[in-house]
Amino acid sequence: MTGPTLDLRDPVLPAGAVRDALALSPHPEGGWYRELWRDSPPGGGRGAATTIQFLLAEGERSHWHRVDAAEIWCWQGGAPLRLRIADKAGVERVIALGPRPGAGEVLQAVVPAHAWQAAESLGAWSLVGCIVAPAFLFESFELAPPGWTPGS
Repeated sequence: MTGPTLDLRDPVLPAGAVRDALALSPHPEGGWYRELWRDSPPGGGRGAATTIQFLLAEGERSHWHRVDAAEIWCWQGGAPLRLRIADKAGVERVIALGPRPGAGEVLQAVVPAHAWQAAESLGAWSLVGCIVAPAFLFESFELAPPGWTPGS
């Protein structure tokens, strides 16, 4: 990857600089992403997993969506991130991903397959890595209608 050098520990680093340095593109659910790796099994078919980098700037949201595979969110830099997960019954739980495990934050969280999920940065920006297994497929991605909430 080429681009400007940046330090993700810099508290005043603007989200746009992170987005540009990592060559991220708009994601349909909101935020910015780039696929970094996709398993390609011999003989074709769905791969074992994919990985992306995903950025949410202040005021941006990963809108409610679900996929048919498990997704692991891994905090990588910036502010903590609020990850909301809802099960089939609409029961919601909230997880804070961030650098302070002693303050109730975790470095990674798993969203089960078919669970609804949404996220937002709790500061200027949050950078996470997401691993989807089996491999992410856009045709297996469902974005909730605007204004939808779990249980509605």
